[in-house]
Amino acid sequence: MTSRDPARAVLAACAKLLGPLDHVITESRPWSSATFDGARHVLRFTAAASDSFAAAISELQIDIRRGFVADVAVTVQEQAEGVTSYLVEALTIEEG
Repeated sequence: MTSRDPARAVLAACAKLLGPLDHVITESRPWSSATFDGARHVLRFTAAASDSFAAAISELQIDIRRGFVADVAVTVQEQAEGVTSYLVEALTIEEG
């Protein structure tokens, strides 16, 4: 999958592993280091519970246009009343 918006590409990868995502909120902000430019993304959503999601998303190759996903991790996963809430953070790097 290729997407113009890196946050949407990460969300699509999450949905591929979890199924439909609900209550989606995304925040993105520019990021740079001495050698790279990109963005940090925070994705909040609810979805089906999965014990293997955190490991699977960190190993999945997520394609984005003109760049790559350098890091993606589930930083919070909470379950309450049969609903699982996720907080996923990603770092994308721009190329060319």
